[in-house]
Amino acid sequence: MESLLEARQLCVDYPLASGVKSWFSSQSASLRAVNNVSFGIPRGRALGVVGESGCGKSTLGRALIGFEQPSSGEVLFNNKSLYQLDKTETKQFRRRVQMIFQEPVTALNPRLTIRQALQEIVKVHRLCEPSEQQAHIEKIADQVGFPLGLLDRRPDSLSGGQCQRAGIARALMVGAELLIADEPVSALDVSVQAQVMNLFNELRHKFDLTLLFISHDLGVVRYVCDYIAVMYLGRIVEYGPANEVFNEPRHPYTQALIAAIPRLDQFGEDLPPTLEGDPPSPVNQPQGCPFYSRCPQAFDKCKQPPPRHHVENTDVWCHLFG
Repeated sequence: MESLLEARQLCVDYPLASGVKSWFSSQSASLRAVNNVSFGIPRGRALGVVGESGCGKSTLGRALIGFEQPSSGEVLFNNKSLYQLDKTETKQFRRRVQMIFQEPVTALNPRLTIRQALQEIVKVHRLCEPSEQQAHIEKIADQVGFPLGLLDRRPDSLSGGQCQRAGIARALMVGAELLIADEPVSALDVSVQAQVMNLFNELRHKFDLTLLFISHDLGVVRYVCDYIAVMYLGRIVEYGPANEVFNEPRHPYTQALIAAIPRLDQFGEDLPPTLEGDPPSPVNQPQGCPFYSRCPQAFDKCKQPPPRHHVENTDVWCHLFG
C-alpha cells in the first residue's frame, strides 16, 4: 500500500552543554532522541506511535513535519524528500500536513477569538473571497462540532475539549491531508477524550485523512489507529496492524506495555509484574538491543543490535525471532 508519509533511517540528535562527555568517548556528548527510525503511513490510514514518556515520540512527530532538523535520514511526502522541496512546494506541504498539539488552550493565540484565529488563516492562505469567509469558518467549525455561539470567545473562556476542536478546525481549514496529533487527548477529561477520539474517527472517514497519532495510552491508540509502532529509547521495536500487535504482541517490551493495561477482572495477585529498572540513558545508549537491561527474556546475543524480522504481518526488532 502506498505511503503518504515515510521516514527512512531518521535520526535526531541534540548536542549537550559543552563539557558533558560520553562514557565511551572524549568528545562532547549528544542526546539521540530518535534513532534510525524507518516506517511509512499508508494513505488514508491511522498510525499510532506509543511508548513511555521520553522515548522520542514527540520529537519524531516534530521531525516529520519539519519542526526539528534531523541529524541524518530523510522524510518523504508523496515520495518526495522534504529537504528537496522548493519554496512553492514547501508552502503546499505546510498546508497539507498539520499538527494537533497536546495542550489545546496554549496552542491557540490568547489574544484572538476563535473566529479571529480561523479568519487569519483564511486571509493568509486566500482560501475564499472576503464575502465567503464567515460562511467557510462556520462550516468548518460545525464539521468538528465546535459550537457556533462560542466562535467569538477567547481560548481562556473555553474548555479544553472546545479548544481542541478549535485546533482541529484550524488544521482542516487549509485542507490538510495528514494530521500529526501529539497526545491530543491526554490533557482532557476522560469523557471528553472519548468525544474527541470519536471526532478523529469521523473526520478520517469523511475527509479521507491520514493520521499519525502519538500517545502513551495504548487503549486510545487501539481505538483510533489501524497500525501501531512501538518506540523504546528512540527506536521502533515493533510495527504492525493494531489488532495483531494487541492480540499477539511479539517484542517483550510490547508484551509488558499491553500487560500493564488495567483490566476490571484483575485483582491482587492477578496483576501483571511491572518492568524492573529504568530505561538506559539516551546519552550513553547500549550497543545492542536497547531493551536488553530490562528484558526478562534477554540472552547473550541481545548484546548485539537486533535486525528487523518480519513475522506474519508484523515487523519486530528482536533476537528471539532470529
